[in-house]
Amino acid sequence: EALQIARSTASIDLLVTALQMPGMSGTHLATRLLDEGRARRVLVVSGDPGTTPLAAAWPDARVVALEKPFSASRLLKAVTDLLAV
Repeated sequence: EALQIARSTASIDLLVTALQMPGMSGTHLATRLLDEGRARRVLVVSGDPGTTPLAAAWPDARVVALEKPFSASRLLKAVTDLLAV
């Protein structure tokens, strides 16, 4: 459903997605939308401490990953950094 909604818009300046979602992973969603040129930047959020470190999952400067818990100031910095590029 997220992919269908995203494809109905002209472009997405910042996609915010969870790493794990029902039906499709946030990794798959982000990769598809970046490859299609629909998303310019992606913020991926994960709360699963047992996964591979998120930063290692994406060597792409268009993607920033945050692991929960994070502070409001850390979230603001991530969004600001992504939109500044």
